[in-house]
Amino acid sequence: MSLLWRNGQFGHFVLTRALLVAAAFAIPYIVVLIQRQGDTELTSLGSLMLASGLAGLLAGRFWGRWSDSASHHVMAAASVMSTFVMAAALAIFYWAPNWLGLEWIAALLLFASAVAHHGARVGRKTYLVDMANQDNRAQLTAVSNTVMGVVLLAGLLLGWVDSAYGAHAVLWVLIAVGILATLSALKLPDVSGDTSA
Repeated sequence: MSLLWRNGQFGHFVLTRALLVAAAFAIPYIVVLIQRQGDTELTSLGSLMLASGLAGLLAGRFWGRWSDSASHHVMAAASVMSTFVMAAALAIFYWAPNWLGLEWIAALLLFASAVAHHGARVGRKTYLVDMANQDNRAQLTAVSNTVMGVVLLAGLLLGWVDSAYGAHAVLWVLIAVGILATLSALKLPDVSGDTSA
């Protein structure tokens, strides 16, 4: 774990990756928000898997090509998109909650969230590959995944926030984290084609 302190660029990447988890956490809480406002069937497990699959199929090539030239920008763009979708879901929740029960709105929110999450995954995977080299890639991946395991466990606190204050409060927290993720990603150095790490 001391690698995080010795390699400032890698530490910055791991911090950015940790903040990008907001894009992943957003999806289930948007689902909860929708379920509590209506009885739409689009929030079933099958529908979520379909949204994720379509997002990967339709946006995968776009995110992938962009990542090849500027993966840190892809992470930032995905975070902006995820944050915007959360903000849109909250706006509907506050001003037109019955709209969340409309299937086309629920589908649009879930699909856009899945596209954003897919972009965050593609961007951070590409960035790590470009930043690392054959000698340290396995070590960097292992350390990064270990830190993410801790972050995901800490995400259990969001369940407490949900039970105490509601899913809308969780989304406010995730919006703040998403903004930080965007700023952090934009400050990452460009490593496209760089294997000197």
